[in-house]
Amino acid sequence: MHIANLNKKFYFMLYCLFLLPFVYILTSIVLYSQNSLYLNNKWIVQKRVMKMGVMGGDEFLLTRIPLYKNTLNLGTYFGNQTVLLREKIYPQSIKFRFKVSTDSYLDFLYNYDNKSFKGIRISNRLDLPSQLFESELDGYFYKKKILSLEFNKTAWNSISLKTQSDKVVLSINDKQTFILDSSFSAGKIGFHSGLRGANIDDVEIRTLSGLKVSESFDNVKEEYLLFIILFSFFAILGGITLKIVTNDLRKTVFTMIVIISTSTAIASLWFIFDYFYYSGLTQAKNGITHDLFPNNKTKILSFEEIRYAIFKSIYHLTFAPIISHPGLLERGYPLEQLGEGPVVCLNNTNYCSALKTPAQLRISHDNGKLYRLLFIGTSQTIGAGGSELAKTFVVRNHFLVQKLLPKNIGFESINMAISGSNSKELYEIYQKNYLALKPDLVIINLSNNDNNENFEISIINFLELNRQNKIKSVLLEEANSRETDQENDLLENHKVLRKLALKYNIPVLPLHDYLKSNDVFESGIQWWDFVHLTSYGQELVAKWLAPKLMKELLLLPARDRGFLEIYNPVGNTIEEPSHNPK
Repeated sequence: MHIANLNKKFYFMLYCLFLLPFVYILTSIVLYSQNSLYLNNKWIVQKRVMKMGVMGGDEFLLTRIPLYKNTLNLGTYFGNQTVLLREKIYPQSIKFRFKVSTDSYLDFLYNYDNKSFKGIRISNRLDLPSQLFESELDGYFYKKKILSLEFNKTAWNSISLKTQSDKVVLSINDKQTFILDSSFSAGKIGFHSGLRGANIDDVEIRTLSGLKVSESFDNVKEEYLLFIILFSFFAILGGITLKIVTNDLRKTVFTMIVIISTSTAIASLWFIFDYFYYSGLTQAKNGITHDLFPNNKTKILSFEEIRYAIFKSIYHLTFAPIISHPGLLERGYPLEQLGEGPVVCLNNTNYCSALKTPAQLRISHDNGKLYRLLFIGTSQTIGAGGSELAKTFVVRNHFLVQKLLPKNIGFESINMAISGSNSKELYEIYQKNYLALKPDLVIINLSNNDNNENFEISIINFLELNRQNKIKSVLLEEANSRETDQENDLLENHKVLRKLALKYNIPVLPLHDYLKSNDVFESGIQWWDFVHLTSYGQELVAKWLAPKLMKELLLLPARDRGFLEIYNPVGNTIEEPSHNPK
């Protein structure tokens, strides 16, 4: 009996020896399966911070695709991503590896505080130089200096920045060195890319106080605890098996070793497949986002949802953080983002309100001379990408025009834009809910969400309806980023707008061409993706648009009529973003 017990201990230790590589691979699979910037939590995803919701923000924060192969890929989910280190630091030296995609660029951001930041742009575009810049918080570059940087355009590069006296020494691949006319100060550091993205890895920062901050973008949270839990589970399972075996112990152990070795091989093949291929695929239904949006669930789960649910359950044995509404708020991300109107700017007020429904608008009994604007569009027009409602181009335009108008003339703006909509849907909503408000000027900013066949019919419907009701129309050529090369349908729709503007003798304003111009393109950070503007991009549009709309308004008589007012029959809370017009 004593010898049998010794044999069982020996065989158990042999089994555990073969168990080690299997548990190591399984631990790596589970950790990698859950890797995300949400779980990482060292970095703030700026696109998700915006109160005016923009596509790709949720997915970039919550899914593992941006950390494919454990590197930060700023080109995923529509590119133009910005991440900032959550911790404010005073760097002494900074190192990282980078790779810039073709026709893209990488901005390394530093000294980032609540007013401004500095940056180094490493450009892989022929029409955009590498440069040192200083920027306002919204993205306007108020100071620029061209840098002739040499780096490998198709492979990984290394960069280091070190404090030397009151300067910063920049080195790329230990070959090219620049002394920058700037110094580090306390603030955040971060990365921003162009539409096609850039990759970051192996960030190492040493602070003035001697603290070392490292980031490899691997998921290492609770890795030892997870390994111990998994090893203990399979060890206990093996021990129980050996305990109850009475005959042919060697054959049983051999079978167990074969099973565990085969499992190790299969797990290794899965990890290789997942690491190098599958984890980089964008899923049509992505299970990781469904914790926040349960209404998106379907009865039949996809393979991705099943995969995520299984490994999430294993990982949570370590009490690792989970994706949740409280977790989102704790990380500083708004739970709800504004994506549709109506947004109304009343006369003689210093704020604009986002309403729950157009039924909250009515005409008051107070009369006076008044101009009323109404904007029709989709996500670009609602202001997707603005840090807050006050930073959207429609709201900015309202206060710019109001400032230019004579004091005895009232002025109101209504934005009925709906993200993800199209011209046909918007026409029906306009006719039903907004036509009765009798705007003086209707600004139509459409092109992106419409196919060429239906677009012309819908725009004609708008123009005919407005002409019948003696409302003047203005057409905007909806803009796309200069970095995109998928604008063929957009430009065809712009041709339709120009043709109809000529036919109906109305203005058509070339917003797309304006934002593509060299001076604008190089002036700062304007885009969150190919179609949605940053707060700085919104400011550019408002300053360009306001004098043009002012000109059209002054061609019309200001009519005597009742002012708009907001009422709240169902008790909903009306959001009133603060805005201090300059």
